[in-house]
Amino acid sequence: MPLQAFILNKDETIPAIIKKVTDEEVMRIAMTENLERKNLSPIEEANGFLYFIENHNYTIEDLVLKFGKNLNYIRGRLRLLRLTDDFRKMLEENEITFTMAFELSKYSAEIQADVYSEHFVTDGNTNWKDLGMKDFSGRIQRLYTMDLSTFNFDKTQCTTCPFNTEVYDLFTESSQGRCTNNECLQQKRNEYTLSFCKIESEKNPSITLCVNPFDKVKEDIGAKLKDEGLEIKTVVTKDYPVAPIKPEASSFKMNFEYEKALEEYKIEDLAFYNEVEEIETKVENGEYKKFVYIGDGNPKICYAPVEKTTLSDPISELKEQDKKNKEAAMKNVYKESMEVLKTHTIPEIEFSISEDEIYLFLLLNFLEKKNFIRFGITDEKKTFLTDEDKNSIIRNITPGQRNLLQREFIIKHFPSSSDPNSRIAFLVPQLSMIYFPNETHAIANKHMGAYKKNNQLIEAKIKKIDEAKGKKKVAEIPA
Repeated sequence: MPLQAFILNKDETIPAIIKKVTDEEVMRIAMTENLERKNLSPIEEANGFLYFIENHNYTIEDLVLKFGKNLNYIRGRLRLLRLTDDFRKMLEENEITFTMAFELSKYSAEIQADVYSEHFVTDGNTNWKDLGMKDFSGRIQRLYTMDLSTFNFDKTQCTTCPFNTEVYDLFTESSQGRCTNNECLQQKRNEYTLSFCKIESEKNPSITLCVNPFDKVKEDIGAKLKDEGLEIKTVVTKDYPVAPIKPEASSFKMNFEYEKALEEYKIEDLAFYNEVEEIETKVENGEYKKFVYIGDGNPKICYAPVEKTTLSDPISELKEQDKKNKEAAMKNVYKESMEVLKTHTIPEIEFSISEDEIYLFLLLNFLEKKNFIRFGITDEKKTFLTDEDKNSIIRNITPGQRNLLQREFIIKHFPSSSDPNSRIAFLVPQLSMIYFPNETHAIANKHMGAYKKNNQLIEAKIKKIDEAKGKKKVAEIPA
């Protein structure tokens, strides 16, 4: 009986039990009384349950026994603690329903923040406060989650992941749920893409990765594929035909229905087999080329017709790729060596013979055509000096020619960039190596090391193709 009742009855004594309790026990009793109040908000309940878990090592089963609530009730309240502050406040002020709050709690803080800013602090049709629960849930799923059944990576971990909506829904439109953790989803997609591409590349060394013109490959996965020596091209491809599903007798009530479906399946399966065989024949004849499509994060084998004018040998393609890889590595060595030269303090050491050759080579870039004759270049049609011309001039240069070069250099300025195939691309790192050997050596190791790795992969692929050709020729020789 409340204290007020005793006062109204003018009772002089109150029946009571006196106990000596610790501060911890007082807090526990107070929390228990609070959790048993009928008007407690869901967030207050959640904090109360969390108090017992964190401070008194209660399990959810202990809370069930203590408060007479079922497991789903307690788990649901605790899950509300994943709400952002904005949505907690809205729930406590009854601006959103408990079911809305519970649905939102399934998603990451980033998604919740986006939903709040886009759909709860706006007016008109974009505000979701008054949506029905089914519509509200559907909109979040369509805009902020990904249907896991559409991805081919191993989803074993996803079956118990708290970011999988199926973990909390008894009924779901998707057979495997929807992912609400975009960072994890992207990581799994990238890992699967990299693994799939490596396996297919080992099976078919001449295969090429591709995206459609409207696709965009993320930098992280693009860099990883490039490190594996895998080239990505932009190609409009066609999908391989999909095999028909064989009907199961248990799916039909009448036997004649099953027999009819089975006959239709056999016709479709034969058509599928013939279509695949035709594609493979054209691939073998060079009319089609196989690709691994990676544009949607779900890599798959596809194909595209090859124009006769662009037909090429796979070994030639791989050698061309090797050439491009080497050029890219040399370009990076040049670029970063130049950065070292510009950002470090030049040491006061004696000018070396190598530096003098580099100096003259640079000066010759600014030699005007009218002065070619003064350096022994008699061909009037020549408009620029080749690397061979420059090397010849440097070997035989006179003091007068040197002075002329220096004056023209002062007028023309120093070049800021270079083609990676030019002589300058070799000279700048060489100059950087004289001044800063450790830094430049590290740069060269980084980029040329990556090139050597790609080179080894390409050489191995070329070897496999040669071996396959050799086996085919032996097989074609009549017995």
